[in-house]
Amino acid sequence: MTDIRQELHDAFQVMEDTFNAADLDGVGSLSIEHWATYLMHQGFREVDAMQSLFTEFDVDNSGDLNFKEYLQLVYYWQEISSYDDLFPSDSAGVVQSACKRLRAGFMKFDPDETRTLDTKAMRSFCTSALGGIPDEFDELWDAVVHPSKPDLVSVSRFMMFLYMYAYPEGTYRIIKVPVGGVPLAKPTPGKAKSKGKHKHKHKHKHKRRGSKAPIPLNLGDEPDLADTSLTVDSDAEAGASSSELRAEPQEIQMVQGENEFCVPAHRHPLPILQPQGVTGTWSCAICATTGTTPTHCCTKCSYVLCTDCFSKSKDGLFESAPALESDASTSDGANPITNSELWQMLTAMYRVLERDFSLYDTDGDNVIDESELLLGVHNTRNVVNIVGRLQRIFQKVDTDANGTLDFTEWLHFVYSLVRRSSYAQVVARTANATVVVEGMRWLRSAYEQTDADNNKRLDRDEVIEFLNTYFGGVPSHFADLFERLQDPSRHVLDFVDFLHLLYELVLPQGKYAGLPRRSRRRKREKIPLVEKPPVDEQASVVVFPRLTDITIDEIELGRTLGEGSFGKVFLAKLRGLDVAAKFLTEQYTEDVLVDFRKETELMSEMDHPNLVFLIGTADEPPKLCIVTEYCAHGSLFDVLQKQRIRFAPSLTLSIATDIARGMAALHAMSPPVLHRDLKSLNVLLDDRWSAKICDFGLSRFYLQSIQSNKSPIGTPQWMAPEVMQSPAYGLKADVYSFGIVLWELTHYAVPFAHLQNHFQVMLGVSKGERPHISRSTPKVLAALMRACWDGSPDARPAFADILQLLESVTVDDLS
Repeated sequence: MTDIRQELHDAFQVMEDTFNAADLDGVGSLSIEHWATYLMHQGFREVDAMQSLFTEFDVDNSGDLNFKEYLQLVYYWQEISSYDDLFPSDSAGVVQSACKRLRAGFMKFDPDETRTLDTKAMRSFCTSALGGIPDEFDELWDAVVHPSKPDLVSVSRFMMFLYMYAYPEGTYRIIKVPVGGVPLAKPTPGKAKSKGKHKHKHKHKHKRRGSKAPIPLNLGDEPDLADTSLTVDSDAEAGASSSELRAEPQEIQMVQGENEFCVPAHRHPLPILQPQGVTGTWSCAICATTGTTPTHCCTKCSYVLCTDCFSKSKDGLFESAPALESDASTSDGANPITNSELWQMLTAMYRVLERDFSLYDTDGDNVIDESELLLGVHNTRNVVNIVGRLQRIFQKVDTDANGTLDFTEWLHFVYSLVRRSSYAQVVARTANATVVVEGMRWLRSAYEQTDADNNKRLDRDEVIEFLNTYFGGVPSHFADLFERLQDPSRHVLDFVDFLHLLYELVLPQGKYAGLPRRSRRRKREKIPLVEKPPVDEQASVVVFPRLTDITIDEIELGRTLGEGSFGKVFLAKLRGLDVAAKFLTEQYTEDVLVDFRKETELMSEMDHPNLVFLIGTADEPPKLCIVTEYCAHGSLFDVLQKQRIRFAPSLTLSIATDIARGMAALHAMSPPVLHRDLKSLNVLLDDRWSAKICDFGLSRFYLQSIQSNKSPIGTPQWMAPEVMQSPAYGLKADVYSFGIVLWELTHYAVPFAHLQNHFQVMLGVSKGERPHISRSTPKVLAALMRACWDGSPDARPAFADILQLLESVTVDDLS
């Protein structure tokens, strides 16, 4: 490998690794939420530019950045900001050097600034920049060019050419046949229509870091990015769709015409559920039957199947629906409808959705209430965004406003998740996120293509057209289904009812088949209020010891209490005491190790009833553990949002006062200590409902320099505006966060849940937006909230003053 090719190889490897790290659900594209999370972590502070950047480079208007769009973004990034804001600091220079070389070469052979290269210019570029024309030039060229313009490559396709040349082992390739069960369906000629897409004019302008002059990017005139619908005629101009550009499975060889099976001999219609060698309780990947030992496990894909499902799947296609007697068959007896590629893809998707629904329906009443949904969310580092998103979508799709989702509403819920965020990240226990994400996106595209009058509804003739186009025929039980599911006044199906119709077409014996059209189930139940416990002077107080000789082996682990990028927190037993044991992952970085040492150092100096007590640490690298007192009710966030517990005014006041008392103690230390990540997730409640502040991993002594902070510290929903804008901030940043926690205590909602992503939260807060205070909020608390989150840090009260105020408030003041 030449030196130039090696340089490009290393650069594209960094690009792919970074893309994969930001792609939290692993579907081969970046949602705006992932984009915001990643840029924030990298320390990109230009909040105004975040949203517009995503829109600029999402040239196919899909709501996600695919890998080709991402490569185009990397190419232009030096006109936007520093590569240190996009890549890890130890590898940003590799990418910057490679992109500088590529840009210089591209512009040399594009003197007219058309942002395209023809075949001759591309060959000249290779000779000049790469030291020669690659032997595989023709193969690479044919792979990346658009069929409508076979003699030109745009910037994005230029980057894909070089990615495939320099990094042949890369995951993402331009492919010409569908992978993963998503067909490249073609509608009836003449029916495909424009949805109003247009070439971007790119009105947004971004400033080069350190430069006062705005630099227009002008990315949008690329000739191959005008329309990217999956359902286009073969001779129509279209860009790279999500089916054209995706990760190719390394161990599964897919060929055109095959359905999505892991191994032809087994032909399982569902994806990986559990790893090979699973122990303990398992469930069948198809029918969800549970057992203690796996009956059959595919050695290629690691599916766990029961005997019955294994037998059906290995003998042929898994029979998801009975044969349709009136449907046409081929001369060999095969049913063209049930054997169609789309039918098989939908069968897989709906079986996953059935299983996912049953996982959340813990009481088995065939509906999911909000608490069932939220209790299924794991306490990961993104739990705030996940819960807020779930609440927002739940309220939208609960069309009968009864506080539950039936299966039809669940389909609407899933579609909304796929459109706005990561399905795998939210529905963490899903059998297969990829099948769901790709299936829903494909169906929406096909639905819009079939909606001839663009009224967002399909009448009977349009649905029949869809079935003929994509199934190759109309199933015999279609007429009865349409009659039952249609809007009786308009005789049409909206997209959600259309999803339900397809479900019952492919799975007529499905667990949730036969449901009426979005019927009312039950009324919302009133949630009882939890009162502040009376003071019991006779109650024994547990006094925790400070231990210096804890070993890993003596910590007896119980259930998981939470997890994040640092590792996991367990309920544990230590020398007869119930404790919380926080283990760092064994793949921790040096920075995490530093935070661990600092957290234990800080906590060892704290002994206050409203600060979580440090019992000791077990420091046995690579295993590191912090042992603290256990708080039985968990975090305030979980209590308010997931357990849906409501507080009486007396308990609300008590918890708010406890938090203020703990924070006043931190700020009164010498030197004062900034928490820097105060939020309801970091407030724990013990068995007496006393509040204790925890998680001091981000805390710092105020007099220590924090000028070197590259990235904003904290969580956007609780982050003070000055923290977003500058690495230098003071004690009043914690006061702002307290104001948001106080709002949670009185409103029982995730702050800024109405905003879609981190971009919008940071942009809104920077421009003065704050959570809406309801009219029912006690005036004294409403006034305190507004004072705490004042845009000027100097105008906010100190915690000593906040504590004095809260201690003077009575329950009568809250009525």
